[in-house]
Amino acid sequence: MIVQDLRRRALELCFANKCYDEAEKHNHFCLYHWRTLPEDLQRVLWSQYSIRQDLFDQCAEWKKACIAAIELIAAREGTASAT
Repeated sequence: MIVQDLRRRALELCFANKCYDEAEKHNHFCLYHWRTLPEDLQRVLWSQYSIRQDLFDQCAEWKKACIAAIELIAAREGTASAT
């Protein structure tokens, strides 16, 4: 039960490095960081994400887009990339 609660909570935090703001489960970034992403990257993330799938079961294209978004935000903010 505790592990499930922690996992669910982890899915609600922004993927950007050192950001602890809450994020919508469908895009994994807080509103601030989501708005800083280019629209084409947002479209890929939206189109490849399925709300029925678990985070670890996402398709390869979604994973690549998510990593690109995290690295882009990290470069802009000067934070180390976790990838």
